Amino acid sequence: MVIDKEEALELLTARFDHVQAIPKLSRQEREAELIGGKMPRYSFYQVKDRSGDQTYEMVVRLREFRSGDHHFEFSVSHNEPLYHRLDIEMPDQDLVFQVQMLLDSMNRILLRPAV
Repeated sequence: MVIDKEEALELLTARFDHVQAIPKLSRQEREAELIGGKMPRYSFYQVKDRSGDQTYEMVVRLREFRSGDHHFEFSVSHNEPLYHRLDIEMPDQDLVFQVQMLLDSMNRILLRPAV
């Protein structure tokens, strides 16, 4: 099990060609992430990578949560205001599905108990 955010980030940077932290969200960007009126504990990263002969960019979020232990989970962000600010085209559903499957496999590593 990954015990801190830095270890989770190492997993992300090992998989994608380029990972850059997005330090602060605007009010509009935060509002796009609200769940039940609350902002989950997220960190956002702009990732660039290749799929075949094409390159792509998207925003990945890292959620921190406690369920007994401290856990982390990656997911693709659908935050349109954030994509607009970063001047990144919203990814198509096929690419989102493909990258989310990759992130889900990384999430299994993040949640696996330490041996």
